[in-house]
Amino acid sequence: MGYTHYYNHSAPFSDKKWKAFRADVERLFEHDSKNDKLLAKEYNDINSPPLVDDDKVIFNGKDDDGHETFLISKVPSSKFNFCKTACKPYDLYVVACLVLAKIHFGKGIELSSDGELKDWQDGIRLVNGIFGYDIKTDKNVDELNNAIIYNLKESQKSHKDKELIDKMLANADPEMNYLLAH
Repeated sequence: MGYTHYYNHSAPFSDKKWKAFRADVERLFEHDSKNDKLLAKEYNDINSPPLVDDDKVIFNGKDDDGHETFLISKVPSSKFNFCKTACKPYDLYVVACLVLAKIHFGKGIELSSDGELKDWQDGIRLVNGIFGYDIKTDKNVDELNNAIIYNLKESQKSHKDKELIDKMLANADPEMNYLLAH
């Protein structure tokens, strides 16, 4: 047993949504390569960069700073997906990747965690800093599923790139947009 994040989707993500998610994850990994240098494809292959392609995202921490490999795929391979990070430094990027997944896939992905919201704050701040969002919440992690999309919609009012937020919301799950509007 250890500190674990859970993420599940039962249907494949659309090509359009995956392409947008992939672009944001690539940007997230670019930030790591320029700043933190925490990530590799596998913990025991520190010279291999994280993998982002048309089907999946795969990464881990390096050496002793790695634990279980994070994998999210366009087509679900299991109904029960998880990544045990043991709170190691790469957890920051696992959380950020899950927040981006929720932004892009809306109700198409469900998130939960052994952690509390305070454990997600650095990952949320990283996403806010790189992408200019203003995601904040006083919810617990189980309520984070709706809070991320709600706060994205709220940040649309003051975001420096309103067009980008409009595009993100247009790509979000239509059912989620309906729920937010009512």
